[in-house]
Amino acid sequence: MDRARPDVLLMQETKLKDADAPVAVFRDLGYELAHHGEGRWNGVAIASRVGLKDVVRNFGDPLRPAETPEAGDDEPFAEARMIAATCGGGPGGGAGGVRVVSIYAPNGRSVGSRFY
Repeated sequence: MDRARPDVLLMQETKLKDADAPVAVFRDLGYELAHHGEGRWNGVAIASRVGLKDVVRNFGDPLRPAETPEAGDDEPFAEARMIAATCGGGPGGGAGGVRVVSIYAPNGRSVGSRFY
């Protein structure tokens, strides 16, 4: 972060609950952090030093339980895999900016599996 100093950083597979996201660490580096995570797997985040607005998690749908608890990831909306935000824009969060989307896509495993 110190070397590259990106304006916006998109992260996947954070494996953190939202309450455990390192908001203060990013703030100390000059970034605002938006995080969407469930704790054990997955997790996505956006860090921006040009501001964050209009944050949307999980395509706007709430997380819902997996239909097969033994597998845990048969239901796409049961996983924290998507976060979007507008970064930058005019003073006071005015018009403009760039819309970014951080998606952690499943690997699909093998053809024919329910995860594929």
